Amino acid sequence: MKKNILFLFLIISPIVLGQVPISQAEKLATTCKFWGYLKYYHPTVASGKIDWDQQLFEALPKIEKAKTKGEFSLLLEKWVDALGIVPVNKSKTADTNVEYFTKNLDLSLTKKNGMEVPF
Repeated sequence: MKKNILFLFLIISPIVLGQVPISQAEKLATTCKFWGYLKYYHPTVASGKIDWDQQLFEALPKIEKAKTKGEFSLLLEKWVDALGIVPVNKSKTADTNVEYFTKNLDLSLTKKNGMEVPF
């Protein structure tokens, strides 16, 4: 019985929570954070291919009309999808053949009377 109630709660809660009204202040604060993050971290926007400031001004009237958190979330989701797919970041492997120049490396300044000086 407890499993059924939990299952029912997990199914219904996203539907109900999506219908929660959202205030103008919440929408504005979230939009600003969202816009700022994408401005510097989305590859399409950060490359300068899109006038991101103009995109904000075009999106604000639509965002203002959103009444619930679900509608607002859907608008932001569509906004990101319109930017295109973000390519997968492939990590670079360290080159093991690199020889580092350590000839002039002198750490004697960090020692005083034979003991290391903590920083």
